[in-house]
Amino acid sequence: ASFIKVYASLPWYLKTEVAAEAKKTGMPIVGHGIALDEITRSVNFGIKSIEHSGPNNDDIVKMMSHAGTWLDPTPTIFSTGNTLKLADSATLDKKFRTFIPEPEIESAGFGRKPSEGQIAAWKNTLASLKRIHDSGVKMLDGTDALMTGVFHGPSVHWVLQFFSEAGIPNIVVLK
Repeated sequence: ASFIKVYASLPWYLKTEVAAEAKKTGMPIVGHGIALDEITRSVNFGIKSIEHSGPNNDDIVKMMSHAGTWLDPTPTIFSTGNTLKLADSATLDKKFRTFIPEPEIESAGFGRKPSEGQIAAWKNTLASLKRIHDSGVKMLDGTDALMTGVFHGPSVHWVLQFFSEAGIPNIVVLK
């Protein structure tokens, strides 16, 4: 193992014990960070990266930056970005359809056009990613590919494209 991951469902007293053991062995600890209090507590006990989040609180972003805590914002889950990808028929080329089962493509909403509200929300998501990056928080590419509409393989590339669309320099995205 190269790290220990704690889930949001694990009680804090156990997370604290896991963090203490991880520190003894020199192994990094990562975990989910959805709620602001969860992110704050996790950063305070030394978590290396927060998964599946996009904190929209400037104080939390500053704290993460100062602590050196990385962020895996996972913009492929619950996002209009995927809807936009699936609405573009060029995305679903022969190679994509060779590796992704048709029922998964259909359940993800292939061809569904996002609403104006969804597009506006997506633009806000991209702006938030850029703001977080500009605040000094380093980001990771993660997909949570067990979610509907998030695909093993292509979604990894989509996250990188989303970071680029957000205005994060391509050389930083690649690093």
